[in-house]
This record gives sequence, C-alpha cells and structure tokens, in this order.
Amino acid sequence: MADTVANAIELFLTSQVSPDKAPAQFDRALSIVCSSKPDETLERTLLQAGYHSWFGYFLATKLYLPVVQIPSEAFNAPGAIADRVAQIQPEPSIKQLTQHLFWTARRAPERRKLLETAGIPVPPNQALNDRSRDANPPSPKRPCLERRLISNSRSVDPRLSSGADSIVIHSTHNGQTMTRDRTQWQQPLSNRQPQAGPRIDATALNGAVPTERLETHPPDKNDFSQLPPAKTLLEVFPAHICRKVLKEHGKAFVGMTFPTNEAECCLTLTFPSEQAQRLAQQLFDVELAIVDGRRHIVHESDAHSEIQGSIKMKRAAAARIETYFGPTIAMGFSTSIPRAKEILDGQALSDCLCLEVGGKHEEPIRLTIMIHPMQLSVIQRKLWEN
Repeated sequence: MADTVANAIELFLTSQVSPDKAPAQFDRALSIVCSSKPDETLERTLLQAGYHSWFGYFLATKLYLPVVQIPSEAFNAPGAIADRVAQIQPEPSIKQLTQHLFWTARRAPERRKLLETAGIPVPPNQALNDRSRDANPPSPKRPCLERRLISNSRSVDPRLSSGADSIVIHSTHNGQTMTRDRTQWQQPLSNRQPQAGPRIDATALNGAVPTERLETHPPDKNDFSQLPPAKTLLEVFPAHICRKVLKEHGKAFVGMTFPTNEAECCLTLTFPSEQAQRLAQQLFDVELAIVDGRRHIVHESDAHSEIQGSIKMKRAAAARIETYFGPTIAMGFSTSIPRAKEILDGQALSDCLCLEVGGKHEEPIRLTIMIHPMQLSVIQRKLWEN
C-alpha cells in the first residue's frame, strides 16, 4: 500500500507546476495539517519529512486520488510512506514554488509562522543561501573541479540518466582542461556493467522467437527498446505477470515508447505463444483454439474463425485492466491522455490496451498499454535502474 501512495506522490513531484502560483485550497490544507496533533495523520508525517513530501501528497489528494482510489489501509503506515517520499527529487518548478510560497509571496510570513507554531521545519530560504555562497567564494589557491556532462543521444547504456559520452573536468587553479571518454572514466566498473540484451523487434511477432542475439541500437529519447533485466519486473508488475512475460538470457521482453505526442506514450509486453488463450480470455472474454497449427477465434455457437496474419483485440473492460496489471500500471493507464478522454465520455470499455495475436500458434503475442508519460518515466526508472 505504501508503494501506491509513494508512486502517486512521485508522479506529481516529477511534474511541472506553476512556480509562482499557490494551488487552490493550499492555505486551508496547510492550516488543517498544522493544527493536527503530531503523528496523528499521514499528512502531518509527510510535512515533518519535508515540505515537498506533503506538497506532493496535497497535489495527489486534490488531483489524483479520485481516479486511483488509494485504499485506506495505506495510511496505517505513514512513517514508511514518508521515508520513501522524502527520497524523491522534485522538479525545479516545485522547488521554485516552495520559495515563492514561504519566502516571497504576500502570505509567506503567515505560512512560516504557522509551521513554526506547529513545530514543523520551515523550508530554507534558497536566495539567502545563494547570497551567502557568493559572499564566500572558494579560495583561488585550491582547485575547484567542475564536472559537466556533454549531452549525446547515442549513449549505449539507458540507465545513464544524462546520456553523456564524455566528461569534461575543468580546474580553475591552473586552467587546464582534460577530456576523458566515458568508457575510460568508468573502466574500474566495467566488469560490473551488464551486457546489452536482444532488442525487441517486429520479427518477434512475424516468426519464431529469435534465439540469436539481434543487432542492438543505442536508444534515443523516442525509443527505449533495450531490454530491462528480468529481475526488476517485480518492481512494477504483480507476480503472475512477471511469470508470463517472455524472457531470454536474463532479459525481459518489455519496451516503452516516448513519442513527441504524449497521448501515444505506451508500454509493450511480449508473451510466449502459450499465453495467448489465457490473456485473450481474461482480458477480452475471447476464446481461442488451435487447429492444424493455426489460431482460431471460437464463437458462442462453436463456429471458428481462422486468424489470417494477425489481429488486434481492443475494447477491454477498464476495471479489469487496472486489477489485472497491479497499482503501478493502473496508475499510468487510468491517467493516460486517451483513457482520460474515455472517462470523460463515460466509457467503461477501453481502446487503450491492445493485444496483438498472430495466426501461427508458435508466434509470441504482444500487449500494448497506453501510459501517462510521467508514470511511464517512473516505470522506466524502476525497470532499468534497479
């Protein structure tokens, strides 16, 4: 349960907000939580852990919980949730909003006094810290090292957050500049770097599962197709999904796409051929049968329709999707842009999940789920960086 709450909060702490405008009902919520007894509520515990923690919860409660319906059992362990959320790095816009609300806004003195009276730490004045730092520059006799990452989208390791191929070190002491290749910089750790796994490819649906290692390409900002370690699946999916996903050489056939159009952000899962009947039945109430090595759709009258090429199943029950794939996926699915439009239209069935099934019974199958881009980034970190 703590994971559900922490993920909801992280979704907002890693999003962009207005850096100079207090959200609606902000002061009322702050007053209520400051007047509560210590350790009485989850909100109080989060505020003790840091303003960002509570602010993320405030946004999640105001904008997100009506969709996700976080269970009440989650609030029985506020300390565990606060510890997790306190480690999340908020977006710069949220840090700027913190400074505005408590140090430059018209009501900033009242808000600081409210926190002090409640015994809650006040967010530090970043502007004051910056002036103090400028007034005490480092001694010119001591070298000051600056590490600057040079952006390069052709990084071969998707877990390197900046995608840099070289690191420049500049010493203000002697003005010398030294550039080292990333592989040289990380040479002592080279023995611990995992080998790149096979790339998810369309051939996985057009023929047998590839047994040889496919050509790999460096992922760019629009394609994150290098396969994650299979052991990280449990960070995102329930156990029954982890068991079913296709795996080879310790890698899981999971991919994701971050296109320019955020409404098209999606997660793809590839499953072995033997999972086709079960997934079709559980998600779409469609019965499949194999006749002479070909997949058939079985109708209520027991008539069969042979699948030629491949078909895409859609219109699954949204509630079933959210239950089947666990809270992390449910969170991204229910807030994805196309699903949000379906909710506004009152649609219980969703086109935001697609199961692609080939006609040959030995072909693996592919499942595509539309995910909110911010939550897709959270899933990316869980799968590739753990």
